[in-house]
Amino acid sequence: MDIIPYSRQWIDEKDVEAVSRVLRSDWLTQGPAVEAFENALAKRAGTRRAVVVSHGTAALHLGYKALGATEGSVGITSPITFAATANALHYCGARVRCCDVDPETGLMDPASLASAMQQEELAADKTHLVVPISFAGRLAPLEKIAAFARKEGFLVLEDAAHSLGAYAEREGRIMGSASCESTQAAILSFHPVKHLCAGEGGAILTNDEKLADRMVSLRSHGMHRPYADDENPSPDRPS
Repeated sequence: MDIIPYSRQWIDEKDVEAVSRVLRSDWLTQGPAVEAFENALAKRAGTRRAVVVSHGTAALHLGYKALGATEGSVGITSPITFAATANALHYCGARVRCCDVDPETGLMDPASLASAMQQEELAADKTHLVVPISFAGRLAPLEKIAAFARKEGFLVLEDAAHSLGAYAEREGRIMGSASCESTQAAILSFHPVKHLCAGEGGAILTNDEKLADRMVSLRSHGMHRPYADDENPSPDRPS
């Protein structure tokens, strides 16, 4: 019997050369290569901003925190996902609830979500979140989810760890996963089992400039150092 491997990433010589250039530069972390990757990623996804982090769980945690999740918040997600989707809500002190999924697609069922939201006693002064999963290349029904969320006072963060580049025709137009057309933000994972592999890593995509700036500040402990301030640039530094 053939065994399906857990993961089998594809790394070519261009990838090895790109890593080598960074290793020979003055910036091993959070340097110009990171900004270049963020800009390329945002362009590919069709969003205004991308903020990259160390892994997908960090992306969830940072996204929730930047949106305002805290003790007293409620986060509703799908049970068909990796544990990090719920765990990162716990990191922020939020209560985690699950709604049901469509039995044919495995994606969040908007009707079940609406019922779950109405059953919760929500603190008016807290941020509450819905976290739909776009799973295995299938796009969650983000427009319907976002409509219910707006009505009940929830923000929406799409967990698109599996689904960057997934598209579906909804209500006569093409919707894209992680494009943030109907959501405040979307997260990605670059773990080797995902279709875009960077060894490890994650990202948060958004069209909200203030939210992106908040995430960058949280990621870097409020510190900011422009690359142009470096008085001794290395000739091997990546542009």
